[in-house]
Amino acid sequence: QFFIEVATQEDSADVSIPLSEPLQNINPKEGVLFGIDLGRTAIKIAVIENGEITFTKLVSWPQPLEEIAEAIQLVDNIQKAVEEVVTERNIKEISAIGISWAGKVVNGQPVSPIIGLEKLNPKVSLEEFDRLKSMAKELSQRLKVFTWVSNDGDSQGFGAAVHFGKKNSITFGMGGGLSFGYSDENLNLPDILGEAGNVVIDTAKDASQHTFTGMPGVLQVYLSQHAVVRLAEKLGIDLSGVERDYERAEEVGKLLEQGDPRAVKVFKMMGRYLVSAIVEISRYLKVENVFISGGVTTGNSGEVIRDSAINILEAEHPGLNINIEIFTSRFGAAVGAAY
Repeated sequence: QFFIEVATQEDSADVSIPLSEPLQNINPKEGVLFGIDLGRTAIKIAVIENGEITFTKLVSWPQPLEEIAEAIQLVDNIQKAVEEVVTERNIKEISAIGISWAGKVVNGQPVSPIIGLEKLNPKVSLEEFDRLKSMAKELSQRLKVFTWVSNDGDSQGFGAAVHFGKKNSITFGMGGGLSFGYSDENLNLPDILGEAGNVVIDTAKDASQHTFTGMPGVLQVYLSQHAVVRLAEKLGIDLSGVERDYERAEEVGKLLEQGDPRAVKVFKMMGRYLVSAIVEISRYLKVENVFISGGVTTGNSGEVIRDSAINILEAEHPGLNINIEIFTSRFGAAVGAAY
């Protein structure tokens, strides 16, 4: 039986509680589960049938996420995406739906907006985000399916724990930002360890800064698309004709597929950043397994990052016996949300 440790809003103490009653009745290895990850560029959906990942799909937002100003638009788009997959796969019944949310979540309800979205679109009011607290209830009523919301890092960590059954694991979701999850000796997910974006690995004076907090040298800009773009430009890859960061990162990934040595260097350096993160976090947590996922790990890029990290870890930190694996590439949060 899996447990999620949550800290209540009134008391931040680390308290271990069993899953809610509706969740107790859902076996992650039985039935049809839908996992949904609300990405900046698309809704990512994973379908789990009897414990196996049988289908994944990207459903683009009808407009950029940063331009969506009303909460109801998010709910409408999620509902439409689910219904499209149900029709496409001819699914008769959904056992449960899980949603991965890039913000703080307490007892299945978002209590903070998607991190940084209010800065991407200053016109979006926090009142609109407050309406999303009942997102799960609204979707449950519309789709007639039990729906639960979890933090994106917790989704990844829980998904890896269930999928691989490996304890003392950290999971990095490397996309437009960074999500982080940790499962301990008992496969618990301590709520207080759900964010690692501000963990410092670079103390140089000119270190890159967190895109929202301004903190220099932190993981959010070293294990994400930001790092891919920054490294590519330093190596002379011309991305001036591409407007958005995620599109620039995709271009670098395409160059890797073509064998461009500069792109190879980019993702090998991402492997070094990953090792720096592992070494730093291992100072505080017991780590035996590391899983990476997210758009940055799509295609050959994930393999280059993983292999680079394994080689560096073995050569420079032989005392750390840590397994590194790729967790479903860009659908890690969606798969975790489903579980």
